[in-house]
Amino acid sequence: MIGAHEGQTSDPLFYYIFNQGWKGIMVEPQPDLFKKLIRKFKGVSGLEFENVAISKTDGKQKFHILTGPPEQTPEWVNQLASLNPSIPAALLDDHPHLRLESYEVACKTIKSLMAPYKNEDFNLLIIDAEGYDGIILKSIEFETFQPSLIVFEHCHLASTELSDVSAHLEKNNYTLYPMRFNTIAFRDPVVFKSYL
Repeated sequence: MIGAHEGQTSDPLFYYIFNQGWKGIMVEPQPDLFKKLIRKFKGVSGLEFENVAISKTDGKQKFHILTGPPEQTPEWVNQLASLNPSIPAALLDDHPHLRLESYEVACKTIKSLMAPYKNEDFNLLIIDAEGYDGIILKSIEFETFQPSLIVFEHCHLASTELSDVSAHLEKNNYTLYPMRFNTIAFRDPVVFKSYL
């Protein structure tokens, strides 16, 4: 899961990991949330953890987050941290006590992320990257990485970018099922029905 946060808040995988033994890679760039993520799943087998952001290039990039006085800062602000500064910045008008801060994070491409696991089968890819989902999806080399099901957050994508992403996925043999905030892209209808 790309954008795993602390492993439970708005997390569609939490139940399946603890109750059905799902395995996978949990990716979270925010250091404090990554520590919570590790603690949350301590002792759970079959999980790998990566304290990086996923981007179209390896290296380092600026990561953007809202901060402010603890007593005036909603708990959900760290859910809107992003490589795309416009996503957290859009809240500043409604929350003038907050400020936008940036710091460098390590970044990997999907290809680099998956390289150590090239002999593993990954059926599900979930992306919750706060407006960076489109860039991640368009960077995937589907010739070598072909998850049966992809769930991505479309609510922060501009209509033109969403159209480009949708066309890219359809070109790579995915059928799209838009929901309120997310889109499900699938190749196998049976897998799709089992996820709903």
